[in-house]
Amino acid sequence: MEIGGQERFEFFKSDFFKGASIIALIFDLARPDTFDRLEKYYNEIRGKAGNIPIILVGNKKDLEKELGILIGKKKILDVVHRYSLLEYIETSALSGLNIKKLFDKMALLALMDIHSPPKLGQIIDKENFNFKVVLAGPAAVGKTTILRTLVDKEFTEQYKLTVGLDTTTQTFEIPDEEISQEVKESIEKAWNSLDKIIKKQATTQMIETTQTETVLAQRDNTNNPIELSQNRRFKRKYNFLGLIVILICIILAIILIYNSLN
Repeated sequence: MEIGGQERFEFFKSDFFKGASIIALIFDLARPDTFDRLEKYYNEIRGKAGNIPIILVGNKKDLEKELGILIGKKKILDVVHRYSLLEYIETSALSGLNIKKLFDKMALLALMDIHSPPKLGQIIDKENFNFKVVLAGPAAVGKTTILRTLVDKEFTEQYKLTVGLDTTTQTFEIPDEEISQEVKESIEKAWNSLDKIIKKQATTQMIETTQTETVLAQRDNTNNPIELSQNRRFKRKYNFLGLIVILICIILAIILIYNSLN
């Protein structure tokens, strides 16, 4: 997901940071003013998305051949350290430099940051995961062209202003050898946590269903006019039989008293 950098789209941003697994904060290597505004975007991300992993991206690396280095590497790395950003990577949507590497890196970093229990929808199974990745930064730094280069595998000069946000879905495969044992253990822990939640929900649903069926059955029995009528007849028969037994006992008692007197 790529969020528009224009100020008039500010009201879009709050909700679209929610649920993100990692954010790429992008600036233009050929425009120092976009680098100078990173602090504003960083504070906005932290305010709306909390302690989410952030990777810093310097785009339009290809322009350095024409314009020279306009933003010193030390200055960039100082920002990385100051804000405790996970990594810094330079890209070029025009040449395709590091575009796939960027998203592979974000997928791996998101995997490393998976929590127990995981966010809703993150885990499909033990080998397949869903991560929401957000590209953020000032306007015209190349967020859209990075996405288009990733999807179409080629650069397009037809620049289109992002109205609010732009979205796409891509599948990435991370080789097993690139996943550390620590990350594998985190994945296993998150999976087990999710499995327990699913089983607990299934058990709760089964109990609620059973209780509902029992209540409905009781209501059906109570509201069945035929059964109510039969119950009344049984009560009448038992009451009538009880009266007969009492009368017989009284008669026998009278007979015994009479015989004893004579």
